[in-house]
Amino acid sequence: MMRGSLILLSSLIFLLLEGCVPVAMVSGAATATAVFGERRGSSGFLEDNWVAVKIRNTYLQSNKVSAGNVNVSVYRGKVLLTGVAASEEEITEAKRIAQETQGVNKVISELKVQYASASDIALDILISNKVKMKLLTDRDVRGLDFHVETTKGVVYIIGMARTIGERDAAVKIASEVAKVKQVVSYIDIDPKAYPVNPDASEETPAPQISKNRNASDILEDNWVAMKIRGAYVQSDIVHVGNIDVSVYLGQVLLTGTASSEKEIAEAIRIAKNTMGVWEVISELKVEQVTTSDLAADAWLTNKVKVALLADQIASGLGIHVQTTKKVVYLTGVTATIMERDRALEVARNVSGVEKVVSYVDIEADAQRKK
Repeated sequence: MMRGSLILLSSLIFLLLEGCVPVAMVSGAATATAVFGERRGSSGFLEDNWVAVKIRNTYLQSNKVSAGNVNVSVYRGKVLLTGVAASEEEITEAKRIAQETQGVNKVISELKVQYASASDIALDILISNKVKMKLLTDRDVRGLDFHVETTKGVVYIIGMARTIGERDAAVKIASEVAKVKQVVSYIDIDPKAYPVNPDASEETPAPQISKNRNASDILEDNWVAMKIRGAYVQSDIVHVGNIDVSVYLGQVLLTGTASSEKEIAEAIRIAKNTMGVWEVISELKVEQVTTSDLAADAWLTNKVKVALLADQIASGLGIHVQTTKKVVYLTGVTATIMERDRALEVARNVSGVEKVVSYVDIEADAQRKK
């Protein structure tokens, strides 16, 4: 299951890094949100991309603008123009076209009159991709909400951050990428999420787990899990191969084994400090695990998942399953107490399962039942 999620995430990252806009693939608002999971929402995402397409198309029809040299980024109606131009007249025309396009509320021009060679353009693309990847995988920022363009080594970022700290972290991450000469930020702070004032708290409030996840929630949880695993890979203390990470609406469940209490403490610390996490539950145990143990646990996990999906009462799609040393851990949300209890019964009845530990919530009352 983990491998499938990573493949999906890798594919999404590839699309984002390539700058692809798969609007034709979108069959509705839910699908768009599922793919991009941005704070501006699926309708905002589609509207901004439609504005960008209209601007680019007008550039193509213009005799004064070299469309291939001008990058157009749009976020909530704010347009950022980057790249190079042959003259000040071309810059003026590019700005005019953008300003007169329906749906645009502001135009920021970072266009410069200068020459960019093929090697310059190739290096800029490489830099942009590296910055995007860093933002997407860093646990302190939510990289989905930032657009990145690079011109002659200068990185421009536009988008929305939830806090001042997240905005500053994004700029710092970009500035540390090799070959970056300067970072210019046009990142706004979301006033609806957090008021911008010196006394404002930047801590993430705990959401109420009172509903099943929608498509956007699923992608958000996958990003959080990926960031945690990425931080584990970079840690000298945590052995990522022995730890399973499950995330459900920002609630993290850590299962598996560790070599010491120090490793467990570090794994918990990293998870708690990851953006998007509001609670960490650790079921990590200090014990040795063999290759045969891992294989047996993986087999049990798959058997439980199949049994839940096949059951007529238990909603297998809303429940995550992890197994350590034949102990099965369940997380997720069910619509009723009966559905939750049935899921426990199904898991217990799977051959080879010694114990079932449940962190499944009930949608109706949102009370944690263990």
